[in-house]
Amino acid sequence: MAHQSSINRQLPHVPAPQLRKHVISSFGKMLWTEDHCQGKLADCTEKDPPVQRYISWKVNLQGGSAKQGRDRQFQAILPLRGKILNVEKARPERMLAHEEIAALITALGAGLGEDYDEEKLRYHRVIIMTDADVDGAHIRTLLLTFFFRNMPQIIGNGHLYIAQPPLYRASRGRSAKWLYSDGELDEWTANRLYGTIKITCESDPSLTLKSAKIGRVLTPLREYIDSLEVARVLNIPENVIEKLTKDPEYASLDFRPEQPVKTEHEIVSEAEQVSLFDESDELPSQVIEEIEPVILPDKTFDIDGYTLTKDIFNNPAVRRLHSLYPAIQQVLEAGALTITKGDNVVAENVQWHQLPATLDNNSDRSGVHVQRYKGLGEMNPEQLWETTMDPNERVMLRVTADDAMAADDMFRTLMGDDVEPRRNFIRANALEVKNLDV
Repeated sequence: MAHQSSINRQLPHVPAPQLRKHVISSFGKMLWTEDHCQGKLADCTEKDPPVQRYISWKVNLQGGSAKQGRDRQFQAILPLRGKILNVEKARPERMLAHEEIAALITALGAGLGEDYDEEKLRYHRVIIMTDADVDGAHIRTLLLTFFFRNMPQIIGNGHLYIAQPPLYRASRGRSAKWLYSDGELDEWTANRLYGTIKITCESDPSLTLKSAKIGRVLTPLREYIDSLEVARVLNIPENVIEKLTKDPEYASLDFRPEQPVKTEHEIVSEAEQVSLFDESDELPSQVIEEIEPVILPDKTFDIDGYTLTKDIFNNPAVRRLHSLYPAIQQVLEAGALTITKGDNVVAENVQWHQLPATLDNNSDRSGVHVQRYKGLGEMNPEQLWETTMDPNERVMLRVTADDAMAADDMFRTLMGDDVEPRRNFIRANALEVKNLDV
């Protein structure tokens, strides 16, 4: 709070458009002192940034496991505790006074905004580590917002990464494996639980699934079933769902209006026509004020009496149905399935939507243990190194700016002050949420 008060006392009267630039350039360096990192940053011994020098943020955790599990030569850890400031809404002086943001800026050493200096960047791999739950996703979005708004160079130069910790630890007997997705879990499960199970179809002799092949079909099939349920909740008729899923004609649709939005030049031209017989040289201000751009609504498509809108067509569940269909088409169109376990028939006349539950009921789960990991804090230092920090084993995603416009729209929708776009986004995507922790 002392930093906040200091800034408020010294802040001159600056017009709103120049406020952010002024605050950052005038007061930023005052805040970026080593005091902000004392007791927080566990630095590495390597001093040359391009030579294997990383910094990771372990957010909302104690940070002890990461500090103990790291390689001290080239890995630095900066634990960030509490809620990260929403920089989309915060004024510049408040952002710079925020303790965790100040520590982050200090640790990187390159400044921000127009004062950013790439040569002073102390780490060439900046890795965000958050829990694999809703809170972790929220904090990750806040951090990405901060970088996108204030240090876009770190993204543009390929320095920013997101750590991908495992979602599951699966074991049977003394054998254990970390799994990073539901697909990996299904494949691991198939190899161990469905070892003696075989799926066949009398009407399609070419369809035979067993062991790992079952796992490769189960993952997209589960997603297809979930997406189909979402489409039904959206009250999309079955015949429309079928066409959107299978018919190539509906793979891509152009919802742009028949007529483009009028340009400013066209609007002024129309106004000039209105004043054609006006002897004055200037366009009446009243005419200009009354003329508004004509914005036409998006096109819609009629499918057997159902009106298909752009929002429905672009719903993630609807698009996923179309993308998943080719991978499981044979199973979906096969008809009744027969499941055998060893030499015994355990289920007959199984329909494709019954397949996941039927397999689960007949699987051999003896000695199998699957643990879902929601937080990095659930791991000890050795496990954290093995799964998330070991350069030879870890999985990371590089954050790019290729889709900067889409990212900007997303940040503004989710983090900005305008409620209506955020409400529409939630309505369209609420049914997509999985593993919600409440």
